[in-house]
Parts: sequence; C-alpha cells; structure tokens
Amino acid sequence: MPNVRVPSLRLHATGQWFVRWAGKNHYFGRDRQAAVKPYLASLDDWRRWRDTLRRLQSPRGGISITELVDRFCEAKTRELGSATGYYYRKHLRRFEGLTRGARADGVRPILLHELKLSMLENGYAPKTINHDLTAIKVMYHWASALELVPPVDFRGVRSVPLPPPADKSLPLETVKSMILEDATDALRPWLAVNYLGLCRPIEVVRLVHRQGTWTREGVYRLHVKSRVRHVVLSGEALEWLARCQPRWSRLDSYSQACRDACDRGPHCLRHSAATHLARLHGIDRETIDRLLGHAIPRVSATYSAPEYATLRPVAALLTLR
Repeated sequence: MPNVRVPSLRLHATGQWFVRWAGKNHYFGRDRQAAVKPYLASLDDWRRWRDTLRRLQSPRGGISITELVDRFCEAKTRELGSATGYYYRKHLRRFEGLTRGARADGVRPILLHELKLSMLENGYAPKTINHDLTAIKVMYHWASALELVPPVDFRGVRSVPLPPPADKSLPLETVKSMILEDATDALRPWLAVNYLGLCRPIEVVRLVHRQGTWTREGVYRLHVKSRVRHVVLSGEALEWLARCQPRWSRLDSYSQACRDACDRGPHCLRHSAATHLARLHGIDRETIDRLLGHAIPRVSATYSAPEYATLRPVAALLTLR
C-alpha cells in the first residue's frame, strides 16, 4: 500500500525483538536471526489487516469531515480501545462543528489557524487547543496514508505556547524526612536513587533491574522514550542503589508503593532534586538539563562522548546525609 510505513523490527528495552502494529507489540524472542522468520510472517498478517481495513473504509467519491471523523474514531477504537476513541472524538468535535459538513479534501492549514484563534477568543486553555490541533493532524495523516484524502501539510500550524508548569518540588527537609523516616525499609533505597540520580520513576525501575548498560563507573546508559539517556550517579547514589532489591518490576507497582508509604508520588523527587541544585547550590540550567536528560542530542553529539567527569561533582552535591 502506498503512503503506509511498514512496521520495522525493533529491539525492546527488555532485550526482545518485536514489531508493533494494530496497537499491539508482537514479540519474537531475544535472538535476532531467529526473530526474522516470524517477523516476516507477521508482515503478511499486517498487510492482510491493512487491506481489510482499507476495503472497509475506502469511500466512493468525496468524503465529508463528519464521515472522516466517524471512521477515524471507529478505527482508533478498534485498534487501541474505547478510551483512545473517546479521546479523539472529544478533541475533534470542535473542528467538526467549525467545518459544518464540508468535504475533507478541501481542508487547508488556514482552517486550523481559524480554529486556534476562535478557541483562544473563547478562553480555552492552551493545552486543550494543542490537543485539538494534534488530533486533527493525526487524523489527516491517517486518512492520507489510507488514500482517503490527499496529503495536507500542517507543519506551518504552530502550537500555542504553554505557560510554565507548576513547581512540584518539595523543601529539602521534607525530602529527607520522606525518604529517611516515612518510607518503609523496602522502599527507602528506591526513593533515594529516585532523588539522588534525578531519575524519572520508570528510569528508577529500569536502573534497579539493570535494563541498560554501565558505560563507566557512575554512568548508566538507558533507553527511554526512544532516546538514549545517561544517568550520572554520585557515590552516595551508588551506595543506595546497591541496597535496592528488584521487588517492583513495573512502574505502576513502584508508584503505588510510593503513594501507600509516603503519600507522595515519586516524580516530585526528580523536580525537588533539580530545584535544590539550582537554588541551594547555584548550578546553571544547562548543566541541570544535562543531568535530567532534557537536552535534545544533536547530530554532532553522536560522534563525541559527553564529558561525564564534569557532571559527577554536580551530582555529588545531592546528599541525604
């Protein structure tokens, strides 16, 4: 099928080779050579599934925006569940009301600008406006892949700038009391690594379960959100990491254990660590962004190793002693 990207064989963070289509991951084991044959068989199933989906949704003549929204939401419900279908229908209803049954192939980027301006005038939050714009772009990308409408270039439609997020950090004494006094013995090392390593909760789970690679002493390499993340750990963080036991293997289990024991989510520790480095120690924002893994890697960064030696002393400033 033209305009449809063939799902590729990828390596999961757990070490298994998999392919994703129809909203599901299909795993083929850890040996890549052995995974190629079932992967090719899975592509045949994927082609039959796409052909069936296209026959069911291929229109005769033009298609209206109302019909396009119905078919798109129905397809997303079938692929990813009712919650996803409801999400897209909720964020597409304002666009559908603005067009009033117009043809889907007549939509131009200027229409999205009009929608954005009208929502701003009516007092909608920037986050809601951006969700609506993203839902429209995803729907037209899906429709053009199935050749329901010609491709539309929405790259010129910019998102609304979001206000700065609320400060989720806690005072240093509250963090120390939360980890050293309020937490249970089993949970205390996990929370300490969460704070001392400036890690996201999912990164703590993967770090404790060794779902990554030690590149050098104190530097751990993780794959998070399809990007490489180097967690720089101080000596105290390594000591707490040695005490961790692989008890919670999932993010939701770890997060629920944190809330049951401390009445706080684990993500606030990451914000607190960054705030303490900035306010108490005066570390510049660029260094903190590198420790947090927020800096977007450039092409040249692929060929040059980051200077972890300059980050280790900064990470060592976070202490629970």
